[in-house]
Amino acid sequence: MESHFIRPGDQSMDYGSPRLLEHSLNHMKDLLLWIGHDGRVLHANAAALKFYGYDSDSFTRLTIHDLDIHFRRESWPQHWEALKRNLTLTVTVQHCNAAGTFYPVEIVDNYQCIDGHEFSIAVVRPVEHRDDKARRMQLMEFSVDQMRDSALWISGDARVIFANDATCRNLGYTHDELVKMTVFDIEPSLKPETWPRDWERLRKRKTLTYETVHRKKDGRMMPAEVNANLVQVHEQEYNCAFVRDITERKINEAELTRLATHDVLTGLPNRNLLNDRIDHAISHAKRNKEYAGVMVVDLDKFKFINDNMGHDAGDELLKEVASRMKSILRASDTVARLGGDEFVIVLEGVAHPEDCALVGQKLMRIIAKPIVVREIAMEIGASVGIAVYPLDGEDAAALMKNADIAMYQVKSEGRGSFQFYEREMGERASKHLSIITGLQEALKNDRFILHYQPVFDLKSRQLVAAEALLRWQDPGRGLIPPNEFIPVAEESGLIGAMGAWVIEEACRQNSRWQKDGMNIVPVSVNLSAYQLRNAEIVDVVRKALTTCGLPSRFISLELTESMVMDNPQKVIGILKEIQGLGVMIAIDDFGTGYSSLSYLQRFPIDVIKIDRSFVKNISGDAKDAVIANAIIKLAHGLGYKVLAEGVETAVQSDYLQSQGCDLVQGFFYGRPVPAKEFERVLHRRAVA
Repeated sequence: MESHFIRPGDQSMDYGSPRLLEHSLNHMKDLLLWIGHDGRVLHANAAALKFYGYDSDSFTRLTIHDLDIHFRRESWPQHWEALKRNLTLTVTVQHCNAAGTFYPVEIVDNYQCIDGHEFSIAVVRPVEHRDDKARRMQLMEFSVDQMRDSALWISGDARVIFANDATCRNLGYTHDELVKMTVFDIEPSLKPETWPRDWERLRKRKTLTYETVHRKKDGRMMPAEVNANLVQVHEQEYNCAFVRDITERKINEAELTRLATHDVLTGLPNRNLLNDRIDHAISHAKRNKEYAGVMVVDLDKFKFINDNMGHDAGDELLKEVASRMKSILRASDTVARLGGDEFVIVLEGVAHPEDCALVGQKLMRIIAKPIVVREIAMEIGASVGIAVYPLDGEDAAALMKNADIAMYQVKSEGRGSFQFYEREMGERASKHLSIITGLQEALKNDRFILHYQPVFDLKSRQLVAAEALLRWQDPGRGLIPPNEFIPVAEESGLIGAMGAWVIEEACRQNSRWQKDGMNIVPVSVNLSAYQLRNAEIVDVVRKALTTCGLPSRFISLELTESMVMDNPQKVIGILKEIQGLGVMIAIDDFGTGYSSLSYLQRFPIDVIKIDRSFVKNISGDAKDAVIANAIIKLAHGLGYKVLAEGVETAVQSDYLQSQGCDLVQGFFYGRPVPAKEFERVLHRRAVA
């Protein structure tokens, strides 16, 4: 060893000579390490070099962290200060030799300072060199200190008797600090006044597992899972508690809870959390003798934007709307997303029911402002229904149902507004639901029938086509007219299945007439907007024709002007596919919508039908006559045939013929009748 580490006072050849001293140290069985204040290995005796498997030069290039890989570098300053303070520290750790083998060792570390040079002399004893009992104890202590979980021994008077290294790491205290503390310093939920009861519970149960929080040295709280065990040693009872840091688990649980209760796109509460928020608002209103409001918000025009600009643009719009709605609400209020473009606002602590209208007005204004998505300013609106506790319901389900009814009332009246629930709305909704249930039963039990209205050629006065019109034969109410159930079917989505049935039944009946030897004519079927939005309509038509064995020229499809303009590009594609099957296409109610002439010439259509509203006063109202004449000339100019519907008088018929109209239908030529009666028209062929 260099003389600046050990400076003997006498350099003569006596027992204190450095050479003789070094010789003695090298023949000791104990391993000796000289460690610098920065953790570097300065020197080692022969026993240490042999044990660790290094030569002297290689060994002195190591640090204590190379020997003890579990010793964190950031902990060294703390260890060194503790050594300086206590002068001697004894620890049991695991050291690694040059071959990579780990050995449990006991280290007695002794602080030294000579001529201002700070270092320590560490006496290292491998645990296996001790007697069996001591070795077992040493291994047990070593094993406890190597645990990732904290281990605490707590006495019956709540004092900390022992803490392993993991406890020090997790809580930030030293061993010396911990053994001077009580359990109350670590676990705030435990109180001195209730400790006897807590201890008695552990004595009875022997083991307890629970979750709590432990206070770290820096004041932060650590979520912890505690496994407390009653242990008796030499007639003394202790709580041997194993403590696991569950911070990460709690973070994951919180995230799972958030995902289960919040909408992924907007971050708003979802349906799962909404009922809880409504219940909370109701409880608050009960306690304070106030009101609570529930507002169902449905965005107008969102589907058009979503379909035409894509789902990403739709998502951006939804997030902006969610942000705007939150901005007008108080912290105590809630805005939730149910899905799609439907939101719900819960107003807590409402002093007067009319206050909900103020929120409704703010909502209308903030949503009506243009929303810029991908540098395109888009304008949408909202239809809002409001239900107030306790006036419109006393629980979440009733308030949601009635607010929803009010919202649909707004939509039916033109959208873009808000409305409070009224009892009459509930009665209408009940009737609405009754119709839906009845339609479902009708589909299952074959209670729909088709009536057929003839279409005649004005010049030849011959039967050239027929229109199939749906009727509902209800066992209790008899024959129900379409204006009572078609709107409900469209709103509920049942129109899809009903429309498919109409197409198939029209094909089946026409095919049956053909097989019976009758001279059949094309039968037209009305399509709904729902069917036209669904590309499967092409397959529905193809399947019906194939199944019934009917030539495609004997079926035609009618769709309204507003339907084709809803999404022109998509509609053109679907209509071309249908026309490719050989099926004729007619535009119904022409003149009532807002057709673009540039699109009209691109639509693959065969017939334009003049709406009955222009036919009704065609002989007495100059404006109606001008419009009808213009439609006829426009259609002929584009190569389409013209069919006037709603013809009820000879005067109307003669006028239309004088203007060059091709086809007519209406009560003057024949009312819609069941298939059996229409067979007589097929036989007659000409106008009666």
